[in-house]
Formats: sequence, structure tokens, C-alpha cells
Amino acid sequence: MPDYIYFRSLWWEEENIHPDTKWEEAILSYVLVEGVTIEEFELHTDMFNVHGLWEWTNNKFLIYELSELPHESCIYTIELDFSYVRDEILFAHA
Repeated sequence: MPDYIYFRSLWWEEENIHPDTKWEEAILSYVLVEGVTIEEFELHTDMFNVHGLWEWTNNKFLIYELSELPHESCIYTIELDFSYVRDEILFAHA
């Protein structure tokens, strides 16, 4: 088994997002785990907050879209900065 497959499995088993997973090379939809109950699937999607990115079909845990966490974090930071500036303008003394 290639190392990247092992490292990807750590995501499911230990919540460990290893830097050598090579997700950028994954062909989606990607079967991460087989033999998964719907309850396990729901638990992990809640834990990782990836609703709408993963799918459960025939006891298989499929990833069909990867979260762009760095991108989302950047957008959040920019929005936060804008909200601070907006609040300063809205609540400035005239």
C-alpha cells in the first residue's frame, strides 16, 4: 500500500491530517473507508464540519469534494477585517 493511502486513512481513524496525504493527486470521488455505518458517517461529518462535501453510499465513505480550509480561513479573516471597519464607521460619533 502506498504511504499516501495509509496517511489518508489516518484522517478517518485518528483525526490526523498528515502533510503527506497527497490529496491534490486524489481522483474524486475517493473511497476513504468501507464498512461504515450511517451513524459513523454522521459522527465524522459533524466532527470535521464537512457537510455537503462527503457522501455515504452502500456503507462506503466517499469524498467527492475537498474542503479548501486555507482558502476559507483567508476569506473569513478578510470578512472579519471588513466588519471591524464597517462597525467603526457605523458607530462613529458624528
